[in-house]
Amino acid sequence: MNWNATSLAISGIALCFTLALPPSVLASGSGEDPQPTSQPDDPVSESEWEPEEAPDSAEVAQKHYNDGVKKMESAKEAWQKAKSDKDRAKAAKGFDKAAKNFSEALEYRKDYPEALNNLAFSLRVSGRYDEAMTHYNRAIELRPDFMQAHEYRARAYLALDSVAQAQAEHQWLVDHKHQAEADSLKVTIDAWVLAKAEGRKVSAEKLGW
Repeated sequence: MNWNATSLAISGIALCFTLALPPSVLASGSGEDPQPTSQPDDPVSESEWEPEEAPDSAEVAQKHYNDGVKKMESAKEAWQKAKSDKDRAKAAKGFDKAAKNFSEALEYRKDYPEALNNLAFSLRVSGRYDEAMTHYNRAIELRPDFMQAHEYRARAYLALDSVAQAQAEHQWLVDHKHQAEADSLKVTIDAWVLAKAEGRKVSAEKLGW
């Protein structure tokens, strides 16, 4: 083989070798080892995502409580405007819905005296006096100075014909200087005692809201 043919063959082999090299090597003219190219991050599977923070229990309880208050006030207004037993029965369903909201609030926050008090109120107006008393007792256990719970527990006592306990609650209001509430309760107690003496039934609204 002559010199020209040998050179041409070597050039052809070199060209083939060059074309076979990766671009990163071709781009490096310094003879240094090529730097590895970065790879895209692997996609994160759903199970690896950080879970969303659970809503705060107190906030959820507050939402259920607020919803219950709205339903309770609406039911109270409907009851006061009622002109027949049918109207009152319809309003009572509103108190049942409110009671459900207060119960749900207590599922998220068991030590919630305001929810206990309003749950008791909703149950009392619906005629569920024993259940109401349980929740009034718990509200007062949590907050011994809870004036509204004392006042309305007295009205629940009247519905259960427990006049002595109602009078004791009246005295508590007097002793703790809640005179306006004590005076209102005294009127209700006196009316209840008179009605019972005359054999008359006292309606839920007469026991006071």
